[in-house]
Amino acid sequence: MKNEIPKIKLIFVGDNVQHKEAIEAKLEKEMRLPWSFLYYENIDRAVMHLDDTDLIILDLESRGFVQPKEIFEEIDSRVFEVPIIALTGEDEHDLAVYLMEQGAADTLIRGQFLRLVDAIEFSLIRQRIGTTARKVSEQVMTDNKIDNAEKLKDSEDKNKKEAEGHRQILRMFKGDYSVDS
Repeated sequence: MKNEIPKIKLIFVGDNVQHKEAIEAKLEKEMRLPWSFLYYENIDRAVMHLDDTDLIILDLESRGFVQPKEIFEEIDSRVFEVPIIALTGEDEHDLAVYLMEQGAADTLIRGQFLRLVDAIEFSLIRQRIGTTARKVSEQVMTDNKIDNAEKLKDSEDKNKKEAEGHRQILRMFKGDYSVDS
């Protein structure tokens, strides 16, 4: 039985069919990993499939949204650890910087998809590294809590024994010479 590489599940959210077709053509021509591609014209339809995807390509020029930031925030607020590659306009450098600061995996200029495959692969690699680091960190924190709980219990036991010893000494000073075993 062969070890099959699972397909990377990609979603494109945007209402520009030409961008969808250009992205799909670029993927068919250059993508080095197995992939599947879903297309949704609006966020409401895409939302149902966001948890079952590996990467989102998000066109920030969609109908129904006044600001491109709204579109990114709407999608970003609904996913956890799913990289988002945002498509921006050629003259929207400030928007691209803002999106990267807000956690976008990458930005591409709308219609210019030369870096698309690299952007996808690098985004997935960074996401996997981040997820692994988070899991390791959580495990360390859990281990530390267990360790600290055990140390606290040992310390409490030691304190109880010391306190009992002090009580016995005090009883002896008061004239009670019987010692508890």
